[in-house]
Amino acid sequence: MAANHNKACRFMSILQGAWKSLTVFQGILREDASFVVGHSRTSTATLSLLASPSSASNHLGEAFFCLPFSQPNLFSLQRDLAMVSVPVRLLSILQHASCEASHSLESGGQNSVRRSYVKASEKKALSVAMQNYLITKKGLPAVEAALIVKNAPTFVNKLMARAKEHGILQHKLPTTAGTGIDDEVLSKFQSKVDSFLESERVNEIEAYFETLGLADFSLLEETLASVQPKLLGENGLLATTEVLHSLGIPRKKLWRLYERDKKLLNLAAADLNASIQMLESLGVQKKAMPALVNACPLVFHMDLEQTMKKVLSYMEGVGIDKSFIGRLLQYNPQEVLRARETHFGEKIEVLLECGLSKEHVIRVLREFPQLLTLSLDHQVRPNIEFLQQLNLTPEQMSKVITGSPQILSYSVKKNMLPKIAYLESLGVLKENIGQILVKFTGIFGHSIEESMTPKVKFLESFGVERKNIGKILTQFPAILGYSIEENLAPKLKYLESIGMERGSLGRVITRSPSILGLSVEKNMKPKVAFFEKNGVKGRDLAKLFSMQPSVLGRAIDGSLSTKLKFLTSLGIEPRSIIMARALTACAAQSLNSLESKYQNLVTIGLSHEAVRKIVTQQPTVLHLSEEHLVEKINYLIQDVGFSMEEVAKCPPLLSYSLEQRIKPRHRVISWLKSKRLLEQKYPFSRVMSISEKIFEEKFVEPNPEAAALYKDLCIQRGI
Repeated sequence: MAANHNKACRFMSILQGAWKSLTVFQGILREDASFVVGHSRTSTATLSLLASPSSASNHLGEAFFCLPFSQPNLFSLQRDLAMVSVPVRLLSILQHASCEASHSLESGGQNSVRRSYVKASEKKALSVAMQNYLITKKGLPAVEAALIVKNAPTFVNKLMARAKEHGILQHKLPTTAGTGIDDEVLSKFQSKVDSFLESERVNEIEAYFETLGLADFSLLEETLASVQPKLLGENGLLATTEVLHSLGIPRKKLWRLYERDKKLLNLAAADLNASIQMLESLGVQKKAMPALVNACPLVFHMDLEQTMKKVLSYMEGVGIDKSFIGRLLQYNPQEVLRARETHFGEKIEVLLECGLSKEHVIRVLREFPQLLTLSLDHQVRPNIEFLQQLNLTPEQMSKVITGSPQILSYSVKKNMLPKIAYLESLGVLKENIGQILVKFTGIFGHSIEESMTPKVKFLESFGVERKNIGKILTQFPAILGYSIEENLAPKLKYLESIGMERGSLGRVITRSPSILGLSVEKNMKPKVAFFEKNGVKGRDLAKLFSMQPSVLGRAIDGSLSTKLKFLTSLGIEPRSIIMARALTACAAQSLNSLESKYQNLVTIGLSHEAVRKIVTQQPTVLHLSEEHLVEKINYLIQDVGFSMEEVAKCPPLLSYSLEQRIKPRHRVISWLKSKRLLEQKYPFSRVMSISEKIFEEKFVEPNPEAAALYKDLCIQRGI
């Protein structure tokens, strides 16, 4: 540790005191070149010393071959040395040392032995010489020269083949005994390669583009015929590529970008950076730049602020921040850039006037930037006027346009009117078209032949009558937007799988078309599991969903679970047959309605205990409307002569129809009693419970007058 510290102090004193004793520096290099390898990146001043025309660099180069190298350290040091113009000879040594170090590491070798240029292969020798040529003759930075040699294999292999034909390469380069490298031989070899490359008119642009992803060199000829790009300088490709690469665009994808927009080949890095800053000021996020430039490269060589001046000015006037333009650019740059040629401001005013808020306008522009290029007089304004004729309120207009902004681009004559006519042919009333559009804003985006008609035929195949299609579409027009194969068919097949008959599904859809909007996995299956868990199974479950399909849309955690708690509080045993009947009876009702019915029964004179008993024995009473329930109880008490306690003892009476059963039978029995035609006394509850056939055989048919009375009563009540 102390020895290293002393070396560091001596080395830094040279960096600070500069040039007083270069011999000391040379001594350090000879003594421990690894110290420099480990610290060469500490200061640029270190590298400047190495760039001096002295033998120090030679000693460093010789010392490198005695060190245990790692390839990354060597390549990093080589790159830094090149940045301060270290002599080419030293760079050649480092290049070769890096290649040899890599080979040594791959073969599992330990500390490397003394290496020389003798072992360099033909390709490595040419690669090093080619790299030196690019640095010394073409002026390329060493890093770029190394990348070209490394990442342009097609170019290098082509040179290799021509070099062999000209006898440029040898299998071995002679060395001087003791030193390992013959400066004169190396210099001659480099000169020979330089002359060869000059005579071959090597175009470094060709090699450079290969590193950027060029694969078909025939494309390059066309590009170079129209553009004369340079590698170096302010307008050079090296600087431009570095800026584009810093945005996150992979080098291997840059050729495709340059090919699509050749103006980028001569764009100065400063102008490119200015464009990037402008895009950021307009709200374009840096992470979105690669996708933006790929979609629309011209945004990098145009004055966006001047181009969009009118648009930006109007946006500022209506309170829309100019950064919104940047967000639009990320979605659809071509449409945004074309907005300067259209009536942008007038379109925004029309939208604001017809009911859209500023926030809704922004949403429309974000989701449908094509609005910027629509014709104001031939599309936007006529379409809005047509929609207003459908009697839409400003709020509904806002919902329709925000939900489906593409509607502003549709042809009224060729799109909207034919579809409205088709809906009317299915039974949709003209005055309901506007409401259908509000419910399903995208309806005009669906083809009559390819989308609407197949859905109608599908519904008919499940028993929906043609005359009911209009009613269904009025209630739930979104059906027209569903896929038959992926949406509608799986839902109906699932309902069939739980016992619902195909013939009844048509009636179910007609009664409650919104069930087709429910998810099998998220809605239907959980509801089935809930009811089965609480005793409603098999045919009863299928019957429940057939009679009350809206139950499928009830929330388990909200509506259904609260009803379950309510019924349990009345004394109904969970998961019992009674609970199953009760759930079936009240599944489609709200909790407030159930509680109101319960309270009404108490209000008219039944005790809480009596009400619980009625509900427990005859849970279907919960399905009755409050008005009918109270009317039925009043009739039993006032006309039949029951007491409240007798009503509570006969809960099934409350489930019978007052007009079609209780009143007609009660009148016949009362008339028979008045005529003393009853041979024995029959309990009223029994008279009500027997079937219609037995009632007629026993009480009506034996007496013609009774039969005439019963017939008149039935006719009066439409039985």
